[in-house]
This record gives sequence, structure tokens and C-alpha cells, in this order.
Amino acid sequence: MLSDLTDEFELVPFRFDFRHADLSIIPKYDNVLVFSSHAIEQVNIIPDDLLPVIARVAKKVTCIHMEPFGFQMAAVETESEVDKDQREYFKKNNWNMNLLQQLAFHNCRENIDLHYIGKNLMGGNYLYNPSSIALWKSDNSETIC
Repeated sequence: MLSDLTDEFELVPFRFDFRHADLSIIPKYDNVLVFSSHAIEQVNIIPDDLLPVIARVAKKVTCIHMEPFGFQMAAVETESEVDKDQREYFKKNNWNMNLLQQLAFHNCRENIDLHYIGKNLMGGNYLYNPSSIALWKSDNSETIC
């Protein structure tokens, strides 16, 4: 449906394994938008190389994660009921516990340029699994031939 809106861009949807990042299906473009939505739920630990692999997929990359990671922003002592429920739900299901950590780490290492994080912006179908948003960019214009 999204690709029918315009012929000005190519939409390349595909299955993706966060633990073994392979983006070879994406043709070489100057500018790429990467979008994930509730995909980290089944990946308990995101590996350290994931975000740099995504960041190098094109000369310019914009990445939007609409993922359930709001509980990762709260200290256990001060977390809200939503954070507590989401944390317990993720632990019970062995789901992702480190997206926020990876975003912060790679931003500090300058592998990505983190522009925005919004906590629990969309409730979704379950109060224990709200969506948070992270937006980051990378500019490899000078490093990619």
C-alpha cells in the first residue's frame, strides 16, 4: 500500500534476522529509510554489530524504530506501572532487553546520530506492550565510494 503512493521511491520489504544482519537484498542507493515495527520482540539481545550494519547500508541512512522499549528508559525503583508490566512481560517471554542500550552506545561511538527518542507514544493492543520511537541517522557520504 505504501509503495502505491508514489513511484519516486522503491520499497523493499523483507524478512530480517536482527542477530545476523544481512542487508544484501537492498540495492546500493544514496539515501535509504529503514523502518522497524515491533520486530525486536523476538530478539532477546541485539548484537553490537547490528546498528553499524544498518548505518552503512547507504550513503545516507535514516532509521526509525517503532518498538516496545519504553521500560528500558526507567529505573526499576521509579518505573511506572506500564514500565513494570512491560519489563515483566519481556522478561517472561525472553524478549529484547537492550535496544536502548545499543542506541546509546552507538550514538556515543558516533556510529549513528540519535535524533529522537519518544517513550510509550502509542499504546497498541496491549497496555503492557506500548510502542516507543527512536529516530537516528548516519551519513557515510565521504566513506562510501
